[in-house]
Amino acid sequence: MLRAFAVGGALTIAAGGLAAAQTEIIVRSVMASVSDADGRPILGLHPDDFLVEVNGAALVALEAAPARYPLVLIIDTSTAARELLTRLRAPLRRFAERSVLSPMSLVTFGDTPVFAVKFTEDARRISRGIEGLFARPDTAGYLLDGLHRVAQEVTRLEVPVVDAVVITVAPFDASRRDPDKVISELVKSRVRVHIVAERPHVLGTVPTPAPRSPRSVSAADMLLYASREQGALLNDLSAASGGSFQQVDLVSGLAGALQRIHERHLGEYVVGFEAPRVPMKDEALRLRVNLPGARVTLTPLSSSARR
Repeated sequence: MLRAFAVGGALTIAAGGLAAAQTEIIVRSVMASVSDADGRPILGLHPDDFLVEVNGAALVALEAAPARYPLVLIIDTSTAARELLTRLRAPLRRFAERSVLSPMSLVTFGDTPVFAVKFTEDARRISRGIEGLFARPDTAGYLLDGLHRVAQEVTRLEVPVVDAVVITVAPFDASRRDPDKVISELVKSRVRVHIVAERPHVLGTVPTPAPRSPRSVSAADMLLYASREQGALLNDLSAASGGSFQQVDLVSGLAGALQRIHERHLGEYVVGFEAPRVPMKDEALRLRVNLPGARVTLTPLSSSARR
């Protein structure tokens, strides 16, 4: 099993049942994304910064450790990415290097999706995989197929969450999968999808495909329609899975987009606290940060027990 999710020291303890409650302290962990009023991540928090309540009763935060979980880089290697891929390698390598403490894998989705690099903690393998990225000639993008493959792979990992970082250029997806089913798979396997997509560019005019019509439409209008459809799909994938969606000029904007994703990771903590020795519903839990304007989003994790 991958050592994929660090909760820090004594909190990584095997689960215990209620029968052992008299000799064990029940410890519960949650993952908290913490940001300020403007949505910027808040870094460097400690256990004393967190206020934990269950059914209105105050509890003590035992530990607050930076969250470390698997990352998947999912890269468009379709023909549409041909002119860009070599210029995207450097920011992708820097992102991978900054995420060195997390197991990573590399997936391509030009034509049939492929795990170019399986999950590994060896940053050099990821760097070599990124250096080996090339667009496949005469291929379309199959992003939904790629996400389906990732969801299947992630279900084999005993981790509470995985972040998939998608870099896509193709103006449409050639997969024949039902997007709603793929979204359901992502949610079930707890894959959060962060998408960085190429902003569409105006290319001129082209004739309308209808032979009886003398009209022509601009490529900008055709691209706008395709990008709206694709943009709606990408936004749905990211929003439903708890991720993010950015549309940028990839050559000039990829580094900044990846930095924003990285900062979001830095603002995530695993908070462990002593829980009541009775079953507890997630909605009974409240977690706050003792800072003005701070916002906290929770992802419940598995309970554990500690003697």
